[in-house]
Amino acid sequence: MNQNYFSLTVKELRKQRALTQEQAAEALSVSVQAVSKWECGQSYPDLETLVRLADFYGVSMDSLLRETPDRPTGELRQLPADGVLHVVQVLNGHILSDHEYDPHQAIPLCIPEGAKGFEMDIRGSAKIKGEVNGTVSAGGNIACGNISGDASAGGNLECGGNIDGDASAGNALKCGNIGGDASAGGAIVCNGINGKATGTTVEIG
Repeated sequence: MNQNYFSLTVKELRKQRALTQEQAAEALSVSVQAVSKWECGQSYPDLETLVRLADFYGVSMDSLLRETPDRPTGELRQLPADGVLHVVQVLNGHILSDHEYDPHQAIPLCIPEGAKGFEMDIRGSAKIKGEVNGTVSAGGNIACGNISGDASAGGNLECGGNIDGDASAGNALKCGNIGGDASAGGAIVCNGINGKATGTTVEIG
């Protein structure tokens, strides 16, 4: 099964029917998180749910699971000129997700399982569940778990775990251990810093 093909297909079918993820989840008797993971290519439904999914959208299971020559499989493509701002997540030329921008809704990051050593450049704020196996920078705030690389935020940087590289924040910086240097426009609160620390106040321990 081509997981990227499946994730694109279920998302396109939902959007063709002008359904939200919440509405699709309710109709299929699954959680919103399950629908989100399908569309991000992070998981598959079980067989029983797959049958319900095909029936609900009025398509065959084969069309959900197998690519055809006339259908894209996730390669970077031209998006529709529909006047809508799309937020697209791409890795190695493959589209992982395509969301219509809504300032009132957080967009889930589609990080493939086992992906390591990549960089994330986020122009707004990022609230990330789990760990980042790479470097992350954001123009606004960052809230997340462990970060295996550097972290840079234009606003607050609050890491529930450790930052293995350097850490910088325009405002406050709060985390576990920092493997490199730490700088902040406000206070720094952390368990330990292996490098230099620059902030309005520095509280370690």
